[in-house]
Amino acid sequence: MQSVVEAFIQDFSGIHNLTDAETARIREMKSRPGMMPVTLLLHPQLVRREKGRFARGRNLTAVFVATGVSALIMPPLAGMAMHNMSLWLLPFLNTAVFFAGLQLLRYAYSDLGLMNVLVTGKAE
Repeated sequence: MQSVVEAFIQDFSGIHNLTDAETARIREMKSRPGMMPVTLLLHPQLVRREKGRFARGRNLTAVFVATGVSALIMPPLAGMAMHNMSLWLLPFLNTAVFFAGLQLLRYAYSDLGLMNVLVTGKAE
């Protein structure tokens, strides 16, 4: 398990060109697994490095937009499903996509703040 975590930390560090000291700060979080920024380590492309701090990346914006679109198209699809039995799954799929996107956004923004504190050493 430790080697898997180390591989994700190394991948994140490589993608964002972190220094050895910054990477070491992230490695230290292994002693506090409840605070580990798992979402960003699994999906490092959600953020980008800007002036030494992490900011929302294009992929996180795309998730944000897709979650909003899912919320907007859910009601019309539910209405369509009432008149066509072959469409009865679409509202459930949209609901699942919406809540999965919402959870991903919630965890990613939480991890974003934590990563900025870890890497820069100071609160926002």
